[in-house]
Amino acid sequence: MAAPTIVPPADPVSAESDLDRLVGLFEHRVRFFARRVERRFGLDPQWRDDLVSAGYWGLLKALRNRRPDAHPHELSAYVSMRVEGAVIDEARSVLGRVAQRAECDPELLDGDGVLEGVSLEWEIDRPDEDPEDLADRQSRWQRIERSIDHLDRDHRDLLLAYAEGRSIAEIARGTGCSPGRLQGELARISRAIRARSPELRRLLRHEI
Repeated sequence: MAAPTIVPPADPVSAESDLDRLVGLFEHRVRFFARRVERRFGLDPQWRDDLVSAGYWGLLKALRNRRPDAHPHELSAYVSMRVEGAVIDEARSVLGRVAQRAECDPELLDGDGVLEGVSLEWEIDRPDEDPEDLADRQSRWQRIERSIDHLDRDHRDLLLAYAEGRSIAEIARGTGCSPGRLQGELARISRAIRARSPELRRLLRHEI
């Protein structure tokens, strides 16, 4: 984006009106970053107003904290960084709130999205692997599979897709579910298997 031409205020009395002028110059970036972050995080359009509000807050903070002698290009880059950062923080907060609601309200987890089954061959079928290592890995995966037998198919598929390295956003795009809903489901699955298998803790890549 091209940096707008910025004229410093003539005197301290005009500082507030100058702030309004700068907001007018840069406010298009708020919606630009809100749309981009919304797509990046796979958020539903209903959260767009929250992202835009956060972006405006970031814009105002950036302009109020700007250096009086900042070069126009420097200020332009600083504003973009602060606006995008504020929008990203709000997007993460939205995902956290949605996940928390999903944990508290099982009805929010009901949906028609179906995850395709994933194969464990990516983990246990490796060429030129030491036979003992292969046997150990196969045995470990058998224990893991037994530990998640009590889960329904969709939850097993979600767990294994996440373990395979697919991000929540990628899984959400494939199923049509929102990332927040999937995060909530994953939290519920984690609690369901908490005491069943140490391997599952490592599989999920975080302490559960």
